[in-house]
Amino acid sequence: MIADYLYNITSAPASGEYALNSILTPTMYKETRGDKVVTTGSVHAKEPLEHLFQSRTGLSIPSVFVMYGDNDWLNYRNIQSSMASWGESSTLHKEYVTIPNAGHHLYLDNPEYFHKQMLQYKNTLYPSRL
Repeated sequence: MIADYLYNITSAPASGEYALNSILTPTMYKETRGDKVVTTGSVHAKEPLEHLFQSRTGLSIPSVFVMYGDNDWLNYRNIQSSMASWGESSTLHKEYVTIPNAGHHLYLDNPEYFHKQMLQYKNTLYPSRL
């Protein structure tokens, strides 16, 4: 099934990809890896939703679960500080997990760990449900 999904999203004419240019902006940043400084590219939201999480205005969600692969091409290095800025006194349940041995498609790169984390998160919020 996943093979069918991947085939169809890569062989079909582009559609949603065009929308990405209107909501994301490319960025370059330097980081130190060992004794080397490398330049890496990523993307950021043009209009981040962080202010909604900080004020909780217009939000009616009980939780946010963020997962990145440890080799994800998206810049995830500041996600924990971003999540912290969403308000410590807030009732919003926030959780962050890095999936080892995974890139951007963590559900394919490390499916066992991915599913284990998803089930653990679900059981934390809804312990009585299957």
